[in-house]
Amino acid sequence: SDAIVPGKGWQVVSEMPGQCDGEYHSVCGRHVDISCPMLGHHDGRGVLVGNEYSGWIVLNLPKVTEGLIIIKLFTWGGEGMNTITQGWTTVNNEGGRRLRGSSNFLQKEENLSRWNESSTTIESEKERYGGELDERRLDPKSIENYPNAFEFDYAINGKITTLNRDQFRDRVKDLARVVEVMTLLDDPDFVSGPTDVEIAFRMRNCGHLCTAS
Repeated sequence: SDAIVPGKGWQVVSEMPGQCDGEYHSVCGRHVDISCPMLGHHDGRGVLVGNEYSGWIVLNLPKVTEGLIIIKLFTWGGEGMNTITQGWTTVNNEGGRRLRGSSNFLQKEENLSRWNESSTTIESEKERYGGELDERRLDPKSIENYPNAFEFDYAINGKITTLNRDQFRDRVKDLARVVEVMTLLDDPDFVSGPTDVEIAFRMRNCGHLCTAS
């Protein structure tokens, strides 16, 4: 389906609890594993993690004044990083749903029973995608390790653009260690004044093997 509806499978990972906004009086980091609850350390690397089964992530950008939209990415997350979608075999865990443009190797799943364990799911996906994976595999968590049929959809105010794996890889830029960004929009004429903009993106044809945020 091309309907842009917020997905149910996105998960906040590694974010410290509390109000971690950097202010002196804010209460942050009172986690069960913290030996000193009053430390209140605000630094963290919280991410919003998803995969194909997570569906769309939809963001509203208020009062945009420039036609430049850049997102920060995290493309090297492990297959088990998102625990919400463990055992899911369809988008949002909705029975029988198949994504637009899904390849035959995804539809081979229709006669298989749903997996109960995440590890079994991932191993089965690796077998299913076997002939679709790139042989280079230089980095087990790199974009090169995504299935060849991988597609990345992004939408700006409802207009969807689709990138294949190679196009997606070329658009993602490494700015520094663990800092990847991709420009979704660079159009000085996009807005003439403060305008609310909706952006969304999702991944397809990759199951749990394209965990990213």
